[in-house]
Amino acid sequence: MTSSELTRQIEAANRRMAVLNNRAAAMPSEETLHEALEELSAALEELRVAEEQLRLQNQQLAIANYMAEKRRRRYEDLFQSAPDSFLVTDEHGTICEANRAASALLNVPTKHLVGKPMAIYIASKDQNHFHAQLAQVVKHRRAKEWTVFLQPRSGGAPRPELNAAVTVAFVSSQDDEPDSLRWLLRDVTGRRNADEEFRVMNTELERRVRERTKELEAAIAERHSHESELQRRADVVAESDRRKDVFLATLAHELRTPLASLRNAFHILSMRGHEKGIRDWSQGILDRQIQYLARLVDDLLDISSISQGKTQLHCEPVDISAVGSRCVEMARPFLEERQHRLVVNLPEKPVAVHADPTRLQQILSNLLNNAIKFTEPGGDISLTIESVKEDVLIRVRDSGIGIDPEVLPNIFDLFVQADQGPNNNQGGLGIGLTLVRRFAEMHGGSVAAHSEGRGRGSEFVVRFPVLNGQAAALVGKSSDNGKPSSAPALRVLVVEDNRDAAESLAVLLKMWGHQVFMSYDGKSALETAYRQKPEVVLLDIGLPDMDGYQVAKELRAYNGNQVALLVAMTGYGQDKDRELAKKAGFDMHLIKPVDLDVLQQLLLHFSAESAISRQ
Repeated sequence: MTSSELTRQIEAANRRMAVLNNRAAAMPSEETLHEALEELSAALEELRVAEEQLRLQNQQLAIANYMAEKRRRRYEDLFQSAPDSFLVTDEHGTICEANRAASALLNVPTKHLVGKPMAIYIASKDQNHFHAQLAQVVKHRRAKEWTVFLQPRSGGAPRPELNAAVTVAFVSSQDDEPDSLRWLLRDVTGRRNADEEFRVMNTELERRVRERTKELEAAIAERHSHESELQRRADVVAESDRRKDVFLATLAHELRTPLASLRNAFHILSMRGHEKGIRDWSQGILDRQIQYLARLVDDLLDISSISQGKTQLHCEPVDISAVGSRCVEMARPFLEERQHRLVVNLPEKPVAVHADPTRLQQILSNLLNNAIKFTEPGGDISLTIESVKEDVLIRVRDSGIGIDPEVLPNIFDLFVQADQGPNNNQGGLGIGLTLVRRFAEMHGGSVAAHSEGRGRGSEFVVRFPVLNGQAAALVGKSSDNGKPSSAPALRVLVVEDNRDAAESLAVLLKMWGHQVFMSYDGKSALETAYRQKPEVVLLDIGLPDMDGYQVAKELRAYNGNQVALLVAMTGYGQDKDRELAKKAGFDMHLIKPVDLDVLQQLLLHFSAESAISRQ
């Protein structure tokens, strides 16, 4: 029973007592008085019971108040000692309660916070956002979280802004209490600063990652480029190795073929009873094959010299038509052997170029030999030399096997041949055209190859600058004084460590009418020279005891020596070898195998000049 019910019951008992008293006063009889007393006693008992119940209830209420106060104090302790900032406001945002953490956060004593609107502690830049969020909480009656910039106070003056995380919960009214809002504030300025630092660091990291990525991409691209370059070089090396292997195999073939012809010709000549025609035919084979081997060795030495950058040109005004005529005559035996038809178109007047005569002759000879090799027997070959404006053009055209389009761009590369298939039996090492291009470029000219494809022939065009002026005029007026048909015999000393070479050359010299002495080493050569006083010394360079350069120097230094013509005959044909020979005192430098026609004419000229000087 509640206290209000007990109060009403007591008031009812008091009213009954008052009624009974009035009745007793109105009816003074004993019976009436007795009834009134009984009712009064009953009312007093009820009143006593009601008072007891009221006492018990008051006691329970006191206990309940004590427990409520205890809970309130516990809540107050928790509320005030909480590390986070807690606030209670009405639905308009006016502060009703605040704990110590909130007071510290806002830098305002708690008693001064109560009754203040929360909005005054919000930074001006966040006011609109704050009111909008607060309205949403009240409208929807649900909790909401957001961040806001607080503006703490210090003696009424603003302090630096803080960034706070705000959680607001709507609490509906209970009993007679109004609706309220519960606030939780957390200072996240440090976290925000850390987030900003993290963002800056992350931005910097991303920048570095992008830069590093670019560096890695560039490195990868460079690596791929290096790998591609290495692969390209590996392919080049592999192709060079393949060409080298082909070259060595071809070289062996090119050496064995003429050697077989030489052996057969010598065997035929060693047999008695053969006819003069067979003897002449065999001698022709010997001459052609020896020339071929000599040319093969010369080409190998030339390509080696050019590759090392050691080749030097000895240029002078040269009539290119005369060189062309000589090359045709040199190629004539090979043309006749294969029954080729040759058409030659040369200028009527001399055409001068500034060139090395030997290298110019190599260019023309290599082009003609190339046409001869790659043209089927009975085919057509033409040589045309013409002056076009400031240049002279040399055209060598043939009706031969032609050049495949894929081979044409590389036809002037080393060891490349137009016919590279297994049925290639035309011979050659694939260096002749390389020499043509290198020598042409060294003269300031150029060479180009043209072909419409396999089986349709080919054309090579060499372009040289024309020589004008007085030097060109001298070419037209120059003349060969003629080849003497005979001259007085000479005293000739042959110095050669190879006995077969020395003795065979001595036999030839004697057949030409000269007196010959032989030595097989440097020391005996000097002794023979001092004793016999030869007019001409044909001296090998590679001797067993002392080299030919030293022998030549001692011969030139000897006072009693009468040697007038000192000729080096050697297998060393580089420009540096010619220079060494010149410094040692040699007058001429001939490369083995020596062209016997050249040697014979040299001796004839020297003998004739010596005879004229003695007159």
